[in-house]
Amino acid sequence: MVPTRWGITATDDIIFKKLAAQLKEYPPVDSYAVYESSYMDNHFLILLMPSLFEYENFEAWFPGSVWNDAGYQRPVIVEEYEGFKGRNQYAANEGGGYYAARLAVAEALHKMRRQAGVIVLREIHPRYSVPLGVWVVRETARDAFRTRGEKFDTKKEALNYIIHDYAQTKGCD
Repeated sequence: MVPTRWGITATDDIIFKKLAAQLKEYPPVDSYAVYESSYMDNHFLILLMPSLFEYENFEAWFPGSVWNDAGYQRPVIVEEYEGFKGRNQYAANEGGGYYAARLAVAEALHKMRRQAGVIVLREIHPRYSVPLGVWVVRETARDAFRTRGEKFDTKKEALNYIIHDYAQTKGCD
């Protein structure tokens, strides 16, 4: 018997691997794009870059959130990465959330018939006080791709949007 949460993560991983084998045959996206979505005090920014498939996922656990309740005054940031050939070890820093977001990204790329270098940035804020499972991650990341996204010609423009423009519109310092 397998605990449900591990079974869900295993399913996300199995479906991703099937999609990844196909999407790695597609041409890379032709521009930089940033997609975003928020749900239940989780905020996602997803950057697609013209390159072969690789995936990096960052989580920022803000002070007062379930994962950052030790009194830290700044967000705790964790990261996981995989290159074109995939991972050999479980993404222990982020657990099932890594696999859930990766599946949502792979579904979107498969639908586009493209591959990309991908960076997912997830902010977890204090009002997300009761973890409800990886479905929150998967569905919020899927929702990001239901928007047109912001397109950019250069990585610098995309990063400026993420760092500067996004921060100003959200009232961040």
